[in-house]
Amino acid sequence: MTAFYGRTAGGGAAFTQSREAYTYIADTPISPVAMLETTSEDIAGLNDEQLREVVARLCEAELLRHGHSPAYVTWGGHQKASDGGIDVRVALPAGASIDGFVPRPATGYQVKQEDLPARQISKEMLPKGVIRPAITALAVAGGGYVIVRSQGSTADRALTARRKAMRKAIQGIAHADGLFADFYDRRTRVATWVRSHACLIPWVRTLAGRGLRGWQSYGSWRYWFFLRRALNTPPPRSSPWFSFGRS
Repeated sequence: MTAFYGRTAGGGAAFTQSREAYTYIADTPISPVAMLETTSEDIAGLNDEQLREVVARLCEAELLRHGHSPAYVTWGGHQKASDGGIDVRVALPAGASIDGFVPRPATGYQVKQEDLPARQISKEMLPKGVIRPAITALAVAGGGYVIVRSQGSTADRALTARRKAMRKAIQGIAHADGLFADFYDRRTRVATWVRSHACLIPWVRTLAGRGLRGWQSYGSWRYWFFLRRALNTPPPRSSPWFSFGRS
């Protein structure tokens, strides 16, 4: 049976065991489900820059899950800079196997905090009545265009209206039928996407100001894992870092 021992920042004991139903952090039992839970309110608490980074990291994790390099994900620059309607881009080779939250090998994400009702989608996709060239390029490639909003929490009816508005906006452009268009709101899409990648949950919770008190999900303690493998001994119990042992 594998056990993990450690200390919290406040000096309390941290202990998990594969046969136990709870993790003890700062001597207080917390359900593992609660530790690995991200809610729509966490997503709503992100600013523009944080939301863009979350979507980019999710794309990287999605590509790794499908056996692709995260190097095919590009993003960066100032959030308010002109981006042609694309904040995060996935540019896999044509024919690469991908699905789910990254619907096509060529997929562009327009990521913003403020909500975008159906009545405003046409203005966003067709500024001054002209479709954005980036969207046209995605259509030619048979790709996908996804609008992501952290302030939108849409019921099924509202989500359907947004999708219809997106399809209407691309009517008349070349290869419109080949373009996958979707809208990711904070509740039914982004929060669900984060929950599908458990390794990102503690980080997203910390960004949202809801990190676990006294618990550090990633840090210098990771090096003890390699040291233990080399020496086959855990660090001293007095160490503030994690140690890995067996019982």
